[in-house]
Amino acid sequence: MPVEITWLGHSCFRLRDRAATVVTDPYGKDLGLNLVRVRADIVTVSHDADDHNYVKGEYRPVVQISTDGFAAYPESVDLDFGPFVKHGVLIKQYRNARLQYDPSEIVGTERRPLRGDPDPWSICTSHVERQNCTVRQFCKRFTRLTLGFSKSLDHLAAAVGLYMGERCIRGVLGWVVA
Repeated sequence: MPVEITWLGHSCFRLRDRAATVVTDPYGKDLGLNLVRVRADIVTVSHDADDHNYVKGEYRPVVQISTDGFAAYPESVDLDFGPFVKHGVLIKQYRNARLQYDPSEIVGTERRPLRGDPDPWSICTSHVERQNCTVRQFCKRFTRLTLGFSKSLDHLAAAVGLYMGERCIRGVLGWVVA
C-alpha cells in the first residue's frame, strides 16, 4: 500500500495511507509560517523545541534567556516568564586590570542552568554584549568619557530615538552607508 508523504513546511511532514495519518514535528504560528489545518491520528515530536512540538491545546511557548550574574535577574525572569522559560546564567571570572580603564582579562567562565533545562553550551551573553557595543559605538551618548556623553534624560531620549529610527529605516529600506 503506497504512503503519501507531504511536506508541510519547516520540518513538518504528513505521512498518510488508508489506515492512518501521521504528522511529524508540527510548529506553531509564532514561527512565521502558516501550518495548514491537518487532521492526524498520530503526532510525533523529534525533540522538545518550540518549532517542533506544537500540539493544539498543549503547546506552551518556552523561551531561553541567558543573563550574567546580576542578582536581580533570576527573580525578574521568574516573575515575567513563570514556568515557560529556560534560564541560564553565565558567570565570568576576571583578572583585574592594572590601570583604571584597562579592560579586565577573562580567566574563566561558569555556566549555571537556573530554571527549565537549558543546554549549558547555549547559555551565552555574546549577542547582547555585541548589541551593547554597537549601540555605544554608533550612539556616543552612551559612551563615557566623551563629549557626547549625556547627563540630561531628555537629550538622551532624543538621541536614542534618532539612533533607533535610523537603524529601523536602514533595515527596512536596505540602506548601506559607505
